[in-house]
Amino acid sequence: MQSFQFTRRSMQFVFSMILIGSLGGSPVAAQQANKKFADRLNSYANELMALEMVPGAAMVVVQGDKTVFQAGFGMADIGAKRKVTKDTVFYIASSTKSFTGLAAAICENRRELDLDTTLDKLLPKTNFHQQLDPSNIRFRDLLTHTHGINNNGPVSFRSAYSGQHTDEILKDLMRFHGVAANGKKYRYSNIGYNVAGLAIQNKFGISWKELLKREIFDPLKMNSTTGYVSKIDRNRLAMPYSIEPNGFKRTHYAKSDANMHAAGGLVTTTSDLAQWLKVNINRGKIDGKQLIAEAAFQNAHRSYIKQDSQYMSFSRTGYGLGWQTGSYGKEEMIHHFGGFSGFHCHISFMPKKKIGVAILINTSAGARFADQMARLAYDLLLEKPEVEKQYSKQTIEKLSSQMAKLRKRIKADRDRRAARSQVLPHPKKAYSGTFRNEQFGDVTFKVVNGKLESTMGPLWSAVEVFDGKRNMLRVELTGSGQVVQFDFGDGEQAKSFRLLGLVFERVKK
Repeated sequence: MQSFQFTRRSMQFVFSMILIGSLGGSPVAAQQANKKFADRLNSYANELMALEMVPGAAMVVVQGDKTVFQAGFGMADIGAKRKVTKDTVFYIASSTKSFTGLAAAICENRRELDLDTTLDKLLPKTNFHQQLDPSNIRFRDLLTHTHGINNNGPVSFRSAYSGQHTDEILKDLMRFHGVAANGKKYRYSNIGYNVAGLAIQNKFGISWKELLKREIFDPLKMNSTTGYVSKIDRNRLAMPYSIEPNGFKRTHYAKSDANMHAAGGLVTTTSDLAQWLKVNINRGKIDGKQLIAEAAFQNAHRSYIKQDSQYMSFSRTGYGLGWQTGSYGKEEMIHHFGGFSGFHCHISFMPKKKIGVAILINTSAGARFADQMARLAYDLLLEKPEVEKQYSKQTIEKLSSQMAKLRKRIKADRDRRAARSQVLPHPKKAYSGTFRNEQFGDVTFKVVNGKLESTMGPLWSAVEVFDGKRNMLRVELTGSGQVVQFDFGDGEQAKSFRLLGLVFERVKK
C-alpha cells in the first residue's frame, strides 16, 4: 500500500488547517487536513494488519471537542465475516478503573461520599482478615492501590473470573485476604476496586454498575457502555481471539454479567470512548456544556502516589483515581490500559495538548499494535520531526520479524503439547463431576462428544492430558494453562483434584 510522506512544514500546514476549521475557518480546508491525517493512520494500520498482528481493532482520536479520526480494521468475528466498525462493542478490562474512580470523585464533590472514610465504617459487617485493620484503610486507598490488602485470594478471583458470588459471599471471603507483602506501598492490583464495589453497594444501595450509568454514561449519552454484557446485542460484540502459528483462533467469550467487576467490568465502543476522552480532556465540558463538575476531574487526574515504571512507550510516574499519570516523551500523559483473555484496550490523553486516543482490540496480544498506532497519532498531532523515519519500511520489517518469532514460540508450544500422550489410566467419565473449594468455588468436568471439558461459572476450557500416568490434566479456564492433578484414592471415580496448591473435593449428589 502507498505510504504517505510528510515534511515538518506540510504537517504544520495540516494541523493549522485543523485549528482553522475548529475556529470557524474554511470547512473544506479542515476536511482536507483531516483526510490527510486519516489517510496516514489508515495506511499504517493496514500495513500492521497485513502482518496479522491482531484480528480486529477500532480506533478513535480526539482533539479538543472534535473527533479527528475514527475507523475500524479487520474482523470482529472472523467466522461470521463481521467487520469491526465504530459500533462494535469491546470488553475493556482494567480501563474500567478510570470510570469507577471518576464516579467516586463525582460523589465526593457533591459531598455524598468522603474518600477518607475508612472501611470499618463503609463495610462494618465484612469479615476482614485478622491481620487487616479496616479503620486504617480509606476508600481513597482502595482507588490508589495503597490499601495494603493482598490481591491473591478468592474475592479477586471470583469477581474477575468465576462470577460465583454475591456481595455477602465476597464480604465473608475477605477473611482470606491478608496483608500485602509490601504493606501499604503502591502496588497495582484488582482487590482495591473489588472492595470499593462492595462499599458502593453498601453506601448507595445500588451497584457500581448502576452508579456509573447514573453519573457518567447517561449524562454523556454513552449508550453502548455498560457493565451488563447481557444488554448488548451479541451481533455487536467483538469476539475474542488468540494468536496461532497460522492466523487466529476463536476463544471462549469468558465475560458475563456475573464476572464484570469494578476493577474490570465494562464493554464499550470507540464512539462512546470519544465522549469519554472529550469530557476528560475538557474537564467535564462537551460542546461548551459542563456535564460533570470540573472538580471531580481535578481529583481523579491528580497523582496521589509516586512510581517509576514504563509500559511500552509510556512512562508512569504516578497514579490518580483509576488513571496512570506520566508522560509520552516530554508531554504529560494520563492513561489506563486493560488486558484480559482475548482483549486489549488503550485509552490515553494529553491534558495540556487536549489530544486523546482510544484503541480497542480483540486479542490479548494487541499491545504492540495499540502502541504503534497511538504513537503515530500523537507524533503527527505534535508535529514531531522525522515522523516517517519512526514508521518506515524498516519498522514494519522489525515488527514482522517480532511476529514471526512470536508465532514460532507458539508453534513450539503447540507441538510440545501435541506430542504428549493423551492416554489416561481411567475412563474419561471417571474424571467427570463437580468439585468444590471453600475459597474458590466450583469447577465442573464433563465428557462432551467423547472429549473432556471444564467449566467454572462463565469460564470454559477444553481439557488436555498433561501427564496421564499421574492423572494430571491441563486446562485454560483463566486464559493461561494450569495443571490439575486428580486423586482417585482406592475408588473408580476421582474424589478430588489439586490446582495451584488448592484442593477441590467432589460434590456429592
